Amino acid sequence: VVVIALILALNLFVTSVGDKLSTKIDLSSKGIISISDATHTALSSLGETFETTIYFLTAKDLLESTSKEKVYMVHEMAQEYARQYPDCIKIEYKDLNKDMAFLEKFKTQTQSTLTSDKIVIEGKYHTKVYSFSAFFVRDEDSGDYFAFQGELKFTSAILQTSMNEQPVALFTTGHGETVKGVLEGEGTSVIYEYDVIDINDDTLYNDLVDSVPIYQMLDNSGFKIRAIDLSKENVPENTKLIVVSNPKSDFQSYSKDISADTKTEINKIDDFVNSFKSLAVIVGDNTPANMPNLTELLWEEYG
Repeated sequence: VVVIALILALNLFVTSVGDKLSTKIDLSSKGIISISDATHTALSSLGETFETTIYFLTAKDLLESTSKEKVYMVHEMAQEYARQYPDCIKIEYKDLNKDMAFLEKFKTQTQSTLTSDKIVIEGKYHTKVYSFSAFFVRDEDSGDYFAFQGELKFTSAILQTSMNEQPVALFTTGHGETVKGVLEGEGTSVIYEYDVIDINDDTLYNDLVDSVPIYQMLDNSGFKIRAIDLSKENVPENTKLIVVSNPKSDFQSYSKDISADTKTEINKIDDFVNSFKSLAVIVGDNTPANMPNLTELLWEEYG
């Protein structure tokens, strides 16, 4: 809840990054590497002591001397957190060619392939894995990076990994739902429509969060992202948001028989919204105009 409440405040500190920014300037004096009062307020909710370890998967001297701007800036921001929270946040550097125990531990925990361009953030309850590019904001249409969101990303990760249970953002499936993101190739990137159901594959989760803007926004806000077919399953108890993203077919209509075993998709969404929780519906160019059941629900709830 704290993460979600502070997301707007932290978004104020997403910093524009020029194409010609030199990695050798004093980033602190430029205000790019700094920690705001919003972060201090957020982390105070964890109490006076919490334990977070930020792992870089390459040597410290290589990070400090790198000519890669994204890598340099993310490392500088991590060091600023460790400087300001010396009793709570520490940084470690791992050699993936030598520390096989570390590699196997986090590969099992995160279901991710660990490489030198990844960062591991470990808290009391959970572990997050990010690429360096995840700390930057991309233009949804061009795929170009245009802003640094280092504070937002680190603070969100520290809070998420320190919470026992995360709220869930639930995407519906079963109607051809997709989300728009960026697909990376060799030296190129293209806008791509990802199937929503793929977010349930733990081996793809971190890469999808990096590549899909709406997933990244929800992850930054403290949500765990899952997908579900409401014609077969019920809404999990810890769900705070349901998202319908670019459906290609209509949902099951209302049913007057509202026993637990016979509720339709629309019944379940209606019950969810009526319990003072949130629904988001995203339509695209290829979303059919004629979906009377979903349209009826939206008219009833929102007018």
